[in-house]
Parts: sequence; structure tokens; C-alpha cells
Amino acid sequence: MNSREEQKTSNIVRALTLYYLHKKCPQTSITIIPSPPSYTVVVSGSVSLSPKELQEMTDHLNQPKIPEMEYYYDDLIVSDTIDNLFILLGAMVSKARVDYQDGLLRIELTH
Repeated sequence: MNSREEQKTSNIVRALTLYYLHKKCPQTSITIIPSPPSYTVVVSGSVSLSPKELQEMTDHLNQPKIPEMEYYYDDLIVSDTIDNLFILLGAMVSKARVDYQDGLLRIELTH
């Protein structure tokens, strides 16, 4: 793995951590799985989401990756607000999975 991919993984973790903190999650679990040539980040914790919030998050994360813009978005994600977080993440990742059951939100992103 090159250091740019590691930095991108770090920024994804940072952005998701900020989201869970913003949602007042009492405990957050973060797992990073290196599997060359990619990384998978799994974050889970108890949050309160409306059906609309969940749908928007899922839609944004599952938009097509924009490879020619992913490094730009990677740099932007650490300086942007929570409002655009999932739009930016969706453009950076190749695979996203969102699961929300009984108040537990699990987000799995692979880039």
C-alpha cells in the first residue's frame, strides 16, 4: 500500500468518527481491514436516525466512485462540514454498505 492510500483511509476514519461524535454516539467501534490493493473501514455505534437520514446516507455512499476526483475529495473531507460528508465519501469509495438495526448504525466502506 502506498502512503496516499493510507492517508485516504485515515481521512475516512476521521470523517466517520466526526459523524458519530456529532450524533452523540456513546461508544464507537472502528475496524480497518487492509486487503491489497484496497482498505475497508467498518464503523459502528448507537445513533438515532430518521428513515430519511438513513436513505440519504445510503444513496450518497452508493453513488458511483469518481476516480479522477477522489484525491481532491480526500483532501476536502477533512476540512468540510458534516453536511456534505456522505456525498464526499461516496465519491471516494468503490463499495459501501450501510446497516441500521435497533439503533445500531454500521457503515462499511471499501476504497
